[in-house]
Amino acid sequence: MKARHLDKVDRQLIGELIVDGRAPYAALAPKVGLSQAAVRARVKRLLDEKIVTVTARVDPHSLGLGVFAFVYLTIDRPAQEVGADLASIPEAVFVVCITGKQGLIVEVRCRDNAHLLEVFDQVRGTAGVVEVDSLTAMEYRKSGTSGIAEEIFGTPVAMRVARPVPIDRKLDDIDLALIGELVHDGRATFVDLAPKSGLSQAGVRARVQRLLEEQVVVIQAFPSAEALGLGSFAAVLVAVRGPVEPVAQKLCAMPEFTVVALSGGSYDLICEVWCRDYEHLLATLDTVRAIDDVGVIQSNTYLEILKEDYRLG
Repeated sequence: MKARHLDKVDRQLIGELIVDGRAPYAALAPKVGLSQAAVRARVKRLLDEKIVTVTARVDPHSLGLGVFAFVYLTIDRPAQEVGADLASIPEAVFVVCITGKQGLIVEVRCRDNAHLLEVFDQVRGTAGVVEVDSLTAMEYRKSGTSGIAEEIFGTPVAMRVARPVPIDRKLDDIDLALIGELVHDGRATFVDLAPKSGLSQAGVRARVQRLLEEQVVVIQAFPSAEALGLGSFAAVLVAVRGPVEPVAQKLCAMPEFTVVALSGGSYDLICEVWCRDYEHLLATLDTVRAIDDVGVIQSNTYLEILKEDYRLG
């Protein structure tokens, strides 16, 4: 796999940012053989052109969001129109047009079951929605592009997942403000963050360092599909005949899988795959079918992503 429209230095910088999204320019410069000013300009271009995004990830439970569901929608209006209406629902963090019987998938994140039912009512009441079929995501085992990015850029990437906030404390308004800013710009400096949080630079540094050390916040670079040289994406549902855990582990080990979640419903695993092209996607699905205890699988190719906003649910 090779990324498109990127030279060797760009690829090196993306690899380093995947490992540490907040790596200082002084640390990046000697690794790519350029001056700090040149590295700053390169990174700025990569960010401005959305070739790579550096953002903070936080466990939704830390923000009071504990119930997640993937909603498959049968529709009788144009998918883009219905999807645009659904994208206006704050709890809808991901809206994508797909191939297949259903025209749309919507991922929703809610506080609790009562909140989820309220959101489902909003979804059902959206013009053009004919039928709603939902799967509850009980636990995410993998989320992110680190696996496929490692294969493409040749940079070892430890899969890091944000942890729930420690049970002995809660995030206060300042923590939440800082997290919000870091989600918007994972490379925001302490100078940038200070006036937005009402703290001194030293106070901001201490707060951010604590969030990072506790792994309540994970900051990482997420390359675009174009940067990765990928052109085929799909949602994959997997029904398992035996124990789910061994199958989940095998799927997590496959670099093409960017999401693997344990599910409650007619399928046992909710997944997402990123591939080079349709031939690669076909080969990936055939590999899944060959795994012991994998039963029925359903795949829906992505046609257009209308919303992708995991910031604060």
